[in-house]
Amino acid sequence: VLSCLGDHGGPSALSRKGTYLYSMQQNEADIIALNKSDTLSPPILETALALLHRNFPRARCIPVSARTG
Repeated sequence: VLSCLGDHGGPSALSRKGTYLYSMQQNEADIIALNKSDTLSPPILETALALLHRNFPRARCIPVSARTG
């Protein structure tokens, strides 16, 4: 199940159509950016990137932060 994190860090469920659309976009992506990476602890960031790499092995998965670059 795909979910996104809101500003409060809690999961917000996506509709089935939205989940399907995100999945298709990620499956075809060359790059997947994990935004707001500065708000995650190092272990959580490592876990999130590992999950992205495992689920989307073709894509380059990168952490991104507007605050720290």
